[in-house]
Amino acid sequence: MKRWTVILVVVLLSLTGLLYVGISSQQSFSKSIVIACTNEGALRMLTNEAGNKKGWPGNKLNDSTYQFEELTYTVGTSLLNIIALRFESHARGELIIDETMPDSSRFTVAYSEKIPLQPLKRISTYNKIQKTKTNIENLLNALKKNFDGEELVYGIKIEMSRVKDSAMISTRTLMNHYPDVTEVYQQIDAIRKYIQTNGGEETSAPMLNIFDEGPNQFLVMVAVPTKTLVNGNETFLQKRMLANGFILVSEVRGGNTTIQSAEAAMKQYVADHQKSSPAIPFQMLLTDRRAEPDTAKWKTRLYYPVMY
Repeated sequence: MKRWTVILVVVLLSLTGLLYVGISSQQSFSKSIVIACTNEGALRMLTNEAGNKKGWPGNKLNDSTYQFEELTYTVGTSLLNIIALRFESHARGELIIDETMPDSSRFTVAYSEKIPLQPLKRISTYNKIQKTKTNIENLLNALKKNFDGEELVYGIKIEMSRVKDSAMISTRTLMNHYPDVTEVYQQIDAIRKYIQTNGGEETSAPMLNIFDEGPNQFLVMVAVPTKTLVNGNETFLQKRMLANGFILVSEVRGGNTTIQSAEAAMKQYVADHQKSSPAIPFQMLLTDRRAEPDTAKWKTRLYYPVMY
C-alpha cells in the first residue's frame, strides 16, 4: 500500500512539474494578415479622436470597448503605427499596422497574458488562450472585410481605370462668384456648338472643374470630349490627356456638398497611396442638371489622373 502511495505521489509531482515547466508563466503570440489598405488610412479610421472610431469589429459597448465573439477588448492609446489593446482577462496586446506596399498593409495583433500559479486556474487560462487565438484570427479577418477596398476609409468607392477620352475642347472663365447651373451649361453649349461647327463629334458627357482662387475669385473650367482632335483658338482650347493613362474613378449621387466631399476624399486617397498627378482632377456631369432640379438625383463621375 505504501508503495502505491509513493508511486501516486511521484506521478502527481511529475504532472505538477510538467504543468509548470510545460506551460510558461507568460503566454504570448501574434497573428497577422495583409489587407488592401494603406496604413495611414486604416490608422486614421481606428484612432479617431472624436470617439467615433470606425472599423473595429464587434458590438460597441462604450467609447473604446468592443465585444467580438468571445473577445472583449478595449482600444487604448496609439503611437505611430501601434494601437494599444487591453482584453477582458487583463491581458495586454497591440495592433501593429505596417505598410507592405503603397496600396496594402500588414495588420498584426500581438497578445500577452500571465498564467496564474494555482494549477486549475493555470490549466483553464491556458485553454482559454488557445480559444483566444481563434478569436483573434477571426478579428483580423473581420478587419480585412472592413478595410479591403477602402470604401470605409474614404466614404466612396474608388477604382483604378484607364483614360478613354483623351481629346477635348475646353474653356476657362474667371468669375467673381461660384457659378450656377445655368452659367455652367452656357459654356457647355458654346463648346458643343464650336465642336459641331468645326466638324468634330462629341463622345461623352461634359467635364467640369471649379477652382477657388481666393476671395470672390472662381476659375471655371469646362470641357467636352471629342472623337478626334478639333482645332482650337484663343477661347476654345484644344486639350489632350495621356491616352490609356491611369486614372482614379468614383461615381457619386448628390449635389455640390456631396461632390466636394468626394473630391476631398479622392485627394486624400492620392496622398495616402503616394501617387502623383500629371493633370487636374475633374467632374463628368452624367446628369443634365438643367433638366433635373433635384440635386439629390444628380449623378457625377469623378476622375483623378495619377502616375502609377
